[in-house]
Amino acid sequence: MSGRYHSTQAKPRQDDAFTALVAVARRLHAPGGCAWDRAQTVDSLLPYLVEETWEVFETVRRRRRQALMEELGDVLYTVLFLTLIAEKQGWFTLKQLLGGTRRKMVRRHPHVFGNAPAPTPETAYQSWQASKRREGKRGHSPTKAFRRQLVASWDRRLTGRSKRPSGSSARSKTRSPGRG
Repeated sequence: MSGRYHSTQAKPRQDDAFTALVAVARRLHAPGGCAWDRAQTVDSLLPYLVEETWEVFETVRRRRRQALMEELGDVLYTVLFLTLIAEKQGWFTLKQLLGGTRRKMVRRHPHVFGNAPAPTPETAYQSWQASKRREGKRGHSPTKAFRRQLVASWDRRLTGRSKRPSGSSARSKTRSPGRG
């Protein structure tokens, strides 16, 4: 069989599913693959990243659980697509992205991978924030403002409140320490 991926090939094992998706993406970006995919840049894909992320937000907000897998898959593929473009530009590789993300998650969870105690969601969130501060992650961010607007919109729709409670205890109840 040629180097092409055929949908009639046997389904990949579960542990090979990501590798198979990467192979499909690489094939689409290779010579003889998809001309549109090869023509994209990180800048040209930004609207798609926002659109796909918004679709996940809306799917969760509308409690459309059956559609969530597809929408998350679209975001995952868009991130993979961006990563392949970054590889092509020589910025970083998929392996570097995955390794760096793994290291960051371990570093930001010292209550899981180290000795820091965090028995409650609130203390886990505080530990997460302390880890980010140690990394120098602080200050104003346009994405934080956007996120606050999205969360405020979500809160208003769920509770009818026009304003979120302030303070760290309110944040710790609504945000996951695994994000950011």
